[in-house]
Amino acid sequence: MIKRILVLLDDTPYTSAATSYAIDLAREHQAQVTGIVAISDEAIERGAHSMGIGASYYARKLRESQEHQLDEEANRVLTEFSRACSDANVPNLDVKTHAQPLEAIIEESKYHDLLVMGLRTNSDLGGKQGQDLLINLSREGIIPTLAVSSRHRPIEHVLYLYDGSVQAARSIQMYVTSGIFKSTSGTILTLSDDESEESDTAEEFNSDMAVYLDSHGRHCRRKIDAAMRKDEILDFAAEIEADLIVMGAYGKSKIMQFFLGSLTKTLIRSSTINLYLYH
Repeated sequence: MIKRILVLLDDTPYTSAATSYAIDLAREHQAQVTGIVAISDEAIERGAHSMGIGASYYARKLRESQEHQLDEEANRVLTEFSRACSDANVPNLDVKTHAQPLEAIIEESKYHDLLVMGLRTNSDLGGKQGQDLLINLSREGIIPTLAVSSRHRPIEHVLYLYDGSVQAARSIQMYVTSGIFKSTSGTILTLSDDESEESDTAEEFNSDMAVYLDSHGRHCRRKIDAAMRKDEILDFAAEIEADLIVMGAYGKSKIMQFFLGSLTKTLIRSSTINLYLYH
């Protein structure tokens, strides 16, 4: 069950999709939504210092101007977020902070059940360029993260990546017991190699997880593959028309040590499909 949802906001198209998903979940679970904008001081400081020695007055003015622009942009983003929530009759709060984004999000996460953010973030308002913030959150965050593409669409089919690790099991359990996106079909993907012992273990892992998901009303097809490489997972997800991939972040695999941090990074950097991450 989720009752408090945290949404990372910036000025990219991903914010609109993240807000829409958060609103959908809030309406389904009668939850409150909090929008957070974290303004990084790093870009402002770099711009001010770039003027060199002897230009402290102009550097200070430049810093003030940049800070004002970012503050105005943050206010605009928060206003649009509040308007979208109000139009949907969803209770909402907003947070604007000058703390480092990773620290600010982890602090707010102490009082929320789920973080929703874009697969990409803006370096000025998001603090970490590209996917670095999401990668760090997948390793250090304390609540599950729903990282979304720039296009909001219904979640109808879920791909569960399961390798038998504690991290993968924990992520799937957290996803299922939260009750989100219940009316979905699913596929459980487990990787193995050609050796009979490893293949048998993969079969057991996959079968046990299918039984667990079925007990929660999440009926899934099963897929065990001995040839698929980690860089082919997204192709498989597209092939089965998955709208969401559920995976454990930085889990150590019992089969081929397949699901390591490198896989997490690969999917975060390359995916255009929504990701649900927990470690």
